[in-house]
Amino acid sequence: MQKKILKHICAICLKEEKYLGRHLKNKHQINIKKYYDVYLKKETEGKCLLCKANTTFTGYIKSGYHIFCSKKCSMRQLAENRIGVSLSQELKSKLSKKRLEYCQTPKGILHNKKLSRERMGKKNPVHKQTQETRDRVKKLNSNIMKQLINEGKFTPHVTNSWCRSRVVVNGKPMRSTWEAVFFILNPYVEYEKIRILYYNPLTKKEQNYIVDFVDEINRVLYEIKPLSTKNTLQNKAKEEAALKWCACNNYTYICISDDFFKQNAFRVDYSLYDKKIYKNMKQFLK
Repeated sequence: MQKKILKHICAICLKEEKYLGRHLKNKHQINIKKYYDVYLKKETEGKCLLCKANTTFTGYIKSGYHIFCSKKCSMRQLAENRIGVSLSQELKSKLSKKRLEYCQTPKGILHNKKLSRERMGKKNPVHKQTQETRDRVKKLNSNIMKQLINEGKFTPHVTNSWCRSRVVVNGKPMRSTWEAVFFILNPYVEYEKIRILYYNPLTKKEQNYIVDFVDEINRVLYEIKPLSTKNTLQNKAKEEAALKWCACNNYTYICISDDFFKQNAFRVDYSLYDKKIYKNMKQFLK
């Protein structure tokens, strides 16, 4: 099927021409842009839809001027339009699943590696943010994280702990071998379930204190602390907040320290657990 060529009527001589650009150049000694500016351009054309900067001519009578001055403005407008669109939870799940599947393909892996290389150091888009934006985002994320921790929807991973004696007991990750021994001797307690807001005198901020163990049956909170760190400024602030919480909720607060392990460490069969536990408990087995 032969493609139909559209004809245009010249606004200068009112003749119908198949190749208007050639006609304007040969007959009227004028280029398409000048012709468009004089006879066809609208008042709203030639300005960026987003930033109002001047836009360039496309080179075609049918298209006129570009809507945006740059690709940056075009993509920003597209992003703003997408933000205004409300996606259903089902569609979000499908998009997330599709993206995850793509990232696991050879093409997706190469794509992510390429992005990682291209965005290293100063090339990272985060460096384009103003300090005001960074502070605002940091505060927003901090508040969201505090809320999630306080509601029990999120618990910081054990690798976030300063303690280097992390172990797993019966499939349960523990931040220290001391906590592991206490849990072995008291398997009915629940680990890191209770969250209490307290004022941290070191950071001068309100933070979440995640209590080590709770005995819901006997209504007791247990905190594992060595004598060497028990009376630090931060730990004293946590204890004070915990005591207030216990008074309001009819619980008892007990701090488990060195004396407990001196009296009970021998009751554990260490051959059943991680060798690290025995190594750290040897000091109480003499």
